[in-house]
Amino acid sequence: MFYELDTKPKLIDYSTMNFIDNNLKSCHNNRISYYVYFFNFIVFFIFVLVVSCVLYFLSTYKKNPYEVQEKMIKDQEYILDKIKHYKDTHKKKSSMITDLPTIPSYKVTEY
Repeated sequence: MFYELDTKPKLIDYSTMNFIDNNLKSCHNNRISYYVYFFNFIVFFIFVLVVSCVLYFLSTYKKNPYEVQEKMIKDQEYILDKIKHYKDTHKKKSSMITDLPTIPSYKVTEY
């Protein structure tokens, strides 16, 4: 039975078929390696492009002197407002001797 399988006619010799198979495998491996290199190059290029654009825009964005002065004035006003608020609340609390809450007084009318 095994002998009958081997006796079937073949169009290609075994060594030729083996050579073609190995050649195709080699071509496939080369093609895959080219794809991997190409993909890695594209990803690296995109990464470098994005990083360089971000760094460029960050380096060119500088506030002009007017904006810097305006921000400083805004910060000073904020700090002064907080100090004033703190003083007002502290003044209200310290106006009482014992700092106890006050009881609301109602006018009592006599009948």
